[in-house]
Amino acid sequence: MTEAQVAACAARVAGAPCRNPGVHQRLETENVHEKHLFRLCDEHQAEWTAGRLTLERLDPSRVTSWTE
Repeated sequence: MTEAQVAACAARVAGAPCRNPGVHQRLETENVHEKHLFRLCDEHQAEWTAGRLTLERLDPSRVTSWTE
């Protein structure tokens, strides 16, 4: 299965594909009104939980953001 057929991990970097792209969907809120929806693989989900991965380090093309 190619990456186009599955949801891509928002933290994937070029040349280093994730083992299971996008199995964890996340909805994060900033400043009460800004929302960000993205997916992370197992490894990047663990990095996020540990606080070593932030929105700024995600690929913007793989993050859906909006303001409510």
